[in-house]
Amino acid sequence: MKLCSTRAAVLALLVCATGAPAHAQLLPPTPDVTGSRVRLGPLWMNPSVSLTNVGVDTNLFNESEAENPRRDVAVALVPQSDLWMRAGRTWLTGNVRQDMLWFREYSDEGSTNGAYRAGWV
Repeated sequence: MKLCSTRAAVLALLVCATGAPAHAQLLPPTPDVTGSRVRLGPLWMNPSVSLTNVGVDTNLFNESEAENPRRDVAVALVPQSDLWMRAGRTWLTGNVRQDMLWFREYSDEGSTNGAYRAGWV
């Protein structure tokens, strides 16, 4: 009985003594703020505006050909900005985007859609 418990103790000691080596965690890469256009104190920004669509919508209300579909000029504009801010050893990141759709005659059909993203690196 004593031999069995001695073997178990030796085996437990060997298992504990031969653990896996420890490795440090890798830090995530820092954001590249060299291309940012605006800096306000600790806040870096890269604003942009995109004209994503200009044209004529030939069937604005998805009507059949027999109903004489209505047409209108449509313009889609997308202003957005990427954001970065240093917070100690980490970075706060974000993106603000607003999609805007405009119609010339049927202005009540226009719309806006916002998208917001935040992150921590």
